[in-house]
Amino acid sequence: MARWALAKDYGKSIPFSGPLFAKAEFAAEQITVHFSHAESGLMIANKEGLESPVETPQGALKLFEVANAAGEWSPAEAAIAGKTVVVKVKGAERPTAVRYAFQISPVGCNLFNREGLPASPFVVKVE
Repeated sequence: MARWALAKDYGKSIPFSGPLFAKAEFAAEQITVHFSHAESGLMIANKEGLESPVETPQGALKLFEVANAAGEWSPAEAAIAGKTVVVKVKGAERPTAVRYAFQISPVGCNLFNREGLPASPFVVKVE
């Protein structure tokens, strides 16, 4: 919140938000998720308490899930591709939705922008 106030109220030129869902492109075998506030890129990182996030490029993105036509959610493999995240779809059924960290109190969120700010949870359905 302090970063938001410094940027918006005091005119400081600093990053003030983590990646926010912008749009998703659904295809048969993958979903490409685009974010705002990811201009400098995305990274996988671990964060402990008040410490700054530590990039873990060999790590795997956690907490991405896809839904099938019956509305059943299952974990999905996801990878960073520049300023987007590509979510792999397993099985023959076309996905109807994708979500990230969509829990009351998500644990293990590890998607950040290069400024070290965490991505916000989201859920989106195919339109």
